[in-house]
Amino acid sequence: MKRYLGLLLVLTCSGWLQEPAAAQSADLVQRALEDEVKRAMSVLTQKGNPAPYFLSYEVNEGKSAEVTASLGALQYSNLDKQRILDIEVRVGNYNLDNTHQIRGQRGGGDSGRTASVLMPLDDDMDALKSVIWLETDRRYKAAVERMINVQANRAVRVEEEDSSGDLSREKSEKSVAALKDASVDLAGWEKKVKAYSAMFKGFPELFDGQAGMTLSVNNQSFVNSEGTSVRHGTIQYRLYLVGQTKADDGMNFQRFESFDAHSIEGLPSDETVRKT
Repeated sequence: MKRYLGLLLVLTCSGWLQEPAAAQSADLVQRALEDEVKRAMSVLTQKGNPAPYFLSYEVNEGKSAEVTASLGALQYSNLDKQRILDIEVRVGNYNLDNTHQIRGQRGGGDSGRTASVLMPLDDDMDALKSVIWLETDRRYKAAVERMINVQANRAVRVEEEDSSGDLSREKSEKSVAALKDASVDLAGWEKKVKAYSAMFKGFPELFDGQAGMTLSVNNQSFVNSEGTSVRHGTIQYRLYLVGQTKADDGMNFQRFESFDAHSIEGLPSDETVRKT
């Protein structure tokens, strides 16, 4: 256990080369993940006890926008961006590792998975790698602790019915697609959804009428210690209308219509929205 307590200092002192800003390209996150999975596996294999046999990094970088209005009045308008990192560290081997179920624990046993963490939004290689390593160090230590519990639990329990391994062996995959991005005119959409929702005011039997637009852009990067490195992105627009009324007996009724597209050009015209 004590042998890995100094690993954080070892890796921190080893550092990484500074990159000039001009050399940082759109795939900065992907390169940071590829560099760190190799470096972490190398150092932890040499210094860790036990050493990890599998390590994976996944980053979801998203941009979202949402604008909503009710009966001609703006309700909500927001634009947000975030990068979220998720790390999986496995110690042991493909047949038995720290994710193995610990029988007898309440709720069926915790697999040892922990929550995702936020990454810097700035394209700073040092800052990105620092977050990756600090979280790798934390998850590695947690994996070792849990592996001790897995082995102790297995030693005192009867043979398990399911003898399958904890992780399958897969061939590595390489597929790095272009990053996706989209901009949105918030002021323009505020005006548009207010106008759409105002049309519901012409129907006195409706107690509410809403219109809204959402945009979701997500670029997902994934690398692992087996050599896989993939990246892909998606763009999703949605325009929606909601009308609400109440029956004579008090029951609420709602009618929902939506239009989905992968580009702004795929959304309906004003005339189509009015007819709907």
